[in-house]
Amino acid sequence: MEIKQHAEEATLAQRGQDNGFLLTHYEKWVHPLFLSLFTTRFVAFEAIYTGLVRLAGNRDEVQEGPCHVLDLACGTGWFGRKLAREPFYRDKKVFVDGVDLSRNAVDAAQGLYEKEEVAPGSFKLWCCGAHDMAMFEDGRFHEVWLCGALHQIPGVSETIREVNRVLKPGGILCCQTFVCSKNPLINAVQQRHARASGHRYFEFHELEACLEEHGLSVRARDTCRSVVLFTAVKRRRSEMQSI
Repeated sequence: MEIKQHAEEATLAQRGQDNGFLLTHYEKWVHPLFLSLFTTRFVAFEAIYTGLVRLAGNRDEVQEGPCHVLDLACGTGWFGRKLAREPFYRDKKVFVDGVDLSRNAVDAAQGLYEKEEVAPGSFKLWCCGAHDMAMFEDGRFHEVWLCGALHQIPGVSETIREVNRVLKPGGILCCQTFVCSKNPLINAVQQRHARASGHRYFEFHELEACLEEHGLSVRARDTCRSVVLFTAVKRRRSEMQSI
């Protein structure tokens, strides 16, 4: 299923990453204040992380060896750094790959990883697009975290296909994005904002259909006004054959 998107290549958020002041304050103020416009409350990264961990349910499928996690469209790298510090992941010898299209964001993430003394051998950052990650082999990752970005990536279907490719069977996608309001007036304002900013608002059923088409099944979701958190699991081959 192809999800249509406005044609703008650089979204408002992506252009903001060229602003050094906004990028410096992105994690503490810029992103939470932006989300508060759509939830009517201050939503920091920690709340998104906690919500997605709850929706992910049982993540204890990594029995031995390092756990590989992808922080996709990582921005300044908050989620990757959080995962690298969490005991659950540290016990599994986590390795985090962070990917973002913005060189400014990747450079800022590198600095924050070093400032917070994340072990140098436990992460690597890449500057590239979300829908073409040829440097990663098929089935590399146990988890993919894609937060605050799916709504601004051109080629949503291609990106979801690539997420499916790099996930292991049974691997989990943890995602935060935006959905259309059921209020016609608010929805009209959303669509005007989408045209102006390059963002989009999903009808969740079309997003779920796109995930299913590319081998991912929604496990759980939670919606607060226009912000949705959801987790999806890559189906195993036996599950694909039974469909």
